[in-house]
Amino acid sequence: MLRLGKITSINHDTGEATITDINDQEIDFPINLVSSQLILLQSIWFDIYLTPRGLEVYSITFFSISRQAIKSDHSIASGFL
Repeated sequence: MLRLGKITSINHDTGEATITDINDQEIDFPINLVSSQLILLQSIWFDIYLTPRGLEVYSITFFSISRQAIKSDHSIASGFL
């Protein structure tokens, strides 16, 4: 299931980070799941699945929206996500 969220904590000592989705649900994931550097409060798309231990993240896609990508009617111009 694809969700939108932000990285809300990063703990390099434990190797874990936390995503908070748009419903304020927190989901932990291993930092080594991604090859790029994590940035606190970075917006992401992420996929999850349900396991016996609970929800697990299995893919993360980073994105950003530039000010130029937002049209005057507040919609997002295509091609910028």
